[in-house]
Amino acid sequence: MSGRDDHRARSLAMWREVMKAEPPPVTDPYTEVTTDHLMGRIWTRPGLARRDRRLVTLTIAAVTGQGGPLRNHLRASLDSGDLSIEELHEWVVHLAHYGGWPAGTTAHAALGEISAGSRSAVARKKSPRKPT
Repeated sequence: MSGRDDHRARSLAMWREVMKAEPPPVTDPYTEVTTDHLMGRIWTRPGLARRDRRLVTLTIAAVTGQGGPLRNHLRASLDSGDLSIEELHEWVVHLAHYGGWPAGTTAHAALGEISAGSRSAVARKKSPRKPT
């Protein structure tokens, strides 16, 4: 495996670790930079824990009104165990005061959607399957 292939493999692994989802196929320049640079170089840098990077990312997504990335990172925060639902609710309160009430309101609504989906998924996993 060449150095570039090795870096790509590490970048894809980091994507899976950070986002708790399969990365999209690298078929264009944007996805290539997102995979190789953002996931392979930025999220892997020393100095901040993944949880810290997650809080920064969530805050920026909320304050700039990026609903899709906000929901993706809220879901990944819970799925990865980086943040608990209680910590995320506290983050929303802090966000509303420093980032503005509209950003806090949007984040609160998104967290409600994500946590409801998480509870539904847990309930589906726990409920016994009925024979068909």
